[in-house]
Amino acid sequence: MAKHIVKCFYCGKSFDANIEPFAKPRANRYAHQDCHNQADKNKTQEERDYEALVAYIKQLFNGAPNPRVW
Repeated sequence: MAKHIVKCFYCGKSFDANIEPFAKPRANRYAHQDCHNQADKNKTQEERDYEALVAYIKQLFNGAPNPRVW
């Protein structure tokens, strides 16, 4: 299998995404699963509330709403 070397979004270390478990914190970024879990634990309540609000708005509008709603 071909190597897929990527850089962790949180710690900056390189790893092979075909071998190690990973998470995608953003659409074009990769992170170690452990680094991602640790970052989720360190989020503030305000950040969690904002993510919940965005998810709720997307649910109401069946996807991303138009820019006027944002």
